[in-house]
Amino acid sequence: MTTVSHDVHLWDVQRAAAIMILAVGVLGAVAILSVPFAIGLYGLRGLWIPAVLLIPLALQGWGLGVLRRAESTLPG
Repeated sequence: MTTVSHDVHLWDVQRAAAIMILAVGVLGAVAILSVPFAIGLYGLRGLWIPAVLLIPLALQGWGLGVLRRAESTLPG
């Protein structure tokens, strides 16, 4: 069994947080850009498309909050 320093765990959490921030930004941009597309394609009834995209965006935001809490609990 090998021992791993807490710095490696902190670095892994920070890298995961950076990836999550990028993913939230990309999905947020897609959700915002889908609004004119949905309205143009279906009229106001098409707003269900960006609304559906907000569900994974909210879950990613929640996961990002969990990662930030985990980052703050690690020593280092």
